Amino acid sequence: MHILSLHYPDDLLITSGKSPQALEAELTFLLAVKLFELRRLSLGKADFNVSSTSLV
Repeated sequence: MHILSLHYPDDLLITSGKSPQALEAELTFLLAVKLFELRRLSLGKADFNVSSTSLV
């Protein structure tokens, strides 16, 4: 599996009101959703564990 490193501004972290781990989990989820919408990722491949972090 490959790793994607994404730089984001501190403002995004501050305005989200989330911890860095929660924000990164949400961004990972949103990327998977978008790739699924574009039919570039299957539902099975989009499966990842985010149960330890709240996305709300």
